[in-house]
Amino acid sequence: MNFFSKIISLSALCLLLASCGAHVSLKMPEPSKFNYGKARNMVLTDMSGRRSQKELVIINMEQELRSSSWWKFVDSTEEGIRITLKGDTATVNPIMPDSNQIFVKIDIYEVDTEKNSKSVELKRDDGSTYEKVKHGYKGRAVLGFSTVESDGTVIMSEREYEGKSERYSKRRSDVDKDEIINLAIRDAVKEFIKDVTPTFRTVFVKLDDSSEDMKPLAKMISDGSYAYAIEKLEDWHSREPNRADVVYNLAVATEAAGDSETALTLYEQALTLGAKSFYHESLAKCEQRIRAQEAINK
Repeated sequence: MNFFSKIISLSALCLLLASCGAHVSLKMPEPSKFNYGKARNMVLTDMSGRRSQKELVIINMEQELRSSSWWKFVDSTEEGIRITLKGDTATVNPIMPDSNQIFVKIDIYEVDTEKNSKSVELKRDDGSTYEKVKHGYKGRAVLGFSTVESDGTVIMSEREYEGKSERYSKRRSDVDKDEIINLAIRDAVKEFIKDVTPTFRTVFVKLDDSSEDMKPLAKMISDGSYAYAIEKLEDWHSREPNRADVVYNLAVATEAAGDSETALTLYEQALTLGAKSFYHESLAKCEQRIRAQEAINK
């Protein structure tokens, strides 16, 4: 995306948010393909394969997880921990993972390169085109990942991930074969990490600021002063228990503060007092977020 496209996209987002009025931003969790509950430490215990290739796998695991806000990577391959798979369970010696860990075993099944050439279309100064053959290598890496939880449950058993890479130049001798192998391994590692890491996208929840007396408090919630706003809204609700906007905004502030279960009850209560269309939407989205978080933590 170029600079001007970014400006247009940001402008469109600002216009959208402006048209929505006061709102809060929340994180919508999206469970990964394989979930590990509350575990946050990924411990690499043992590996099979050539030493040079194992070193590349470890380097790429470290690099890809370095910026992860979900996983902390621990290399324990020199500690003598061994995993023996037995169907859906495993025996681990000499120690089992604790409740905040998953143990990972990696088998390097295949790492290789092959010569390859391809034609690329180039443009001349006069606008005409011509083809030129470039030479290089295609790389492939197949890694098998197994993961074990604290109770010995095997979530992933020798699951294969294939990584690919290719590089070309005028002369094949200019292409670094070691880099091709490294990139193929990195590609396989990335696919594994994607399958075990939940993601979180930003969603916007509309506040009900249609009444003039609610606008200052709605802005306070929008600005992130959730605790103070909750206190004020609870007091307001005790004085005017039948105001739907008070209960609804209390639900939004409560969810933004991290208490989704209480927020869900408040959304339901708000709907009994005033069935605005976005009340229904916010209730449904809150239910989705709760289910998604439960799926991640199970």
